[in-house]
Amino acid sequence: MSKKSLIICITALLLLMAAVAVAVVHLYSGTSGEVQFSTGARAGSVTGPKILCAVPSDAAIILSSRNLSSTVDLLNDGRNVLGAVFDGNKNFREFLRSLGDMSLKSLEGASNVISLHYSGSLVPLFVLDIGSSADTTSALRSVLAVANKASLESVILNCKSLPGSKLSTSLLLISPSEGILTSSQRHIESGTSVYDRLYFSDVAPLPSGHLAMYIANDQTNRIMSSYMSRKSASHSDFFTNFCSWTALSLEQDSEGNVSVHGYLVSDEDPGNFVNVLKNSPGSDIQAPGMLPASTIYAVGLASSRIEQYIDNYSRFLDAVKHLDSYRSKEQAFRSAHKIGAKQWASRLKVREVVKAGFRSLDGTEEVLLIRVGKEDPEILLKGTEASTLKEIEKTVHPYAYEGVTGLLFGEELSLESEEVSTYIGGWLVVGSNSAVSTYVEGDILTQNLKTLMGGTPLKLFLSPRRPCCPGRDFQACPL
Repeated sequence: MSKKSLIICITALLLLMAAVAVAVVHLYSGTSGEVQFSTGARAGSVTGPKILCAVPSDAAIILSSRNLSSTVDLLNDGRNVLGAVFDGNKNFREFLRSLGDMSLKSLEGASNVISLHYSGSLVPLFVLDIGSSADTTSALRSVLAVANKASLESVILNCKSLPGSKLSTSLLLISPSEGILTSSQRHIESGTSVYDRLYFSDVAPLPSGHLAMYIANDQTNRIMSSYMSRKSASHSDFFTNFCSWTALSLEQDSEGNVSVHGYLVSDEDPGNFVNVLKNSPGSDIQAPGMLPASTIYAVGLASSRIEQYIDNYSRFLDAVKHLDSYRSKEQAFRSAHKIGAKQWASRLKVREVVKAGFRSLDGTEEVLLIRVGKEDPEILLKGTEASTLKEIEKTVHPYAYEGVTGLLFGEELSLESEEVSTYIGGWLVVGSNSAVSTYVEGDILTQNLKTLMGGTPLKLFLSPRRPCCPGRDFQACPL
């Protein structure tokens, strides 16, 4: 797969997946994301962009910008990174493309927001601050004409004349749904908005890029079901319980490259998965060097103190009422292998676990990559006919510990087939016979993801480095 086609494959859906698991992503080096615990900002406090007061409280996704030209440029970017969010609504997508083709004139610097609301599917609402200047008249007529041509509903509101409004400007509202327009008007008139949602006042001021993106994690099931197959959307519970809100700050440079900075906001609820990462110091992520250039997705975690992560994860399972099942499976593992699952990870000093999908000559394959910090022959050789570690390097052999990563780190880090493995440079590669054989027999790592991503236009750098919660790394990097 070429660099160009790889980038084109980064659809908005996958960007959203990254966002939700997000800001705890650490790729290669550097810091570019944050986990923040609620400051206790009072619900309803307008802590971020004022125009968000026009967004109804049931928003699932929000895109906000202080500059209309920035919004138009990013949503009509040739790589279709964000514009694909609206591909399910052809009329609205046509409207966005038309905005990109026209001269916005006096409206170029206007604050704006696009929100998505679930009504059987995700329905967009576009809000533009048109102020009160007569200079906007010509450009406003052009925008209205484009909306009308796309068969969209529109309304202009003088918010200053509405008694309960927190806004003192005039707004243009556009949507395919008259009901969404009515809902927005009703919210504005009553002085209520997305700011009244729990913790939104905490997340609202965090992004500072050309475009801010907010995702309500409690609506992840609706987001995923709108874009993904039923099988893929079945994993939404994990992302729903990840944190309270996710935010992204997107910047586009003069060459069209897009950089993303991510934030998570959560309370101390042990039922929020982000709290599993507390007190679990991160570890350098080396997986990209073990992922082929044809990688479709990769999701995993890295920690230099994996035992702490496992303890935190068990508390999370207790909070979401899955601890009994965990204990039962752990006991079965202990009976089969004479050591506990946590002891297995501790003796190997596991530093990184990644589940990845990639394209091979025979189709699509999936593997688990487990970075070992200490070579324990008793564990690594179990189930094989080898007597030394050298004998298992780059050879396919039975894997004795099927399901252990899913048990310790979550089902997202397990495979349907974990029958065989190989050992390459301190990494266990686990999967089906065909998947692992691809690593052993071919030159699939000659061009790996680390070298490939070094020259691509879009990179995701999302990781927490916050004094109160240092060193937490959770990688989820769809590609």
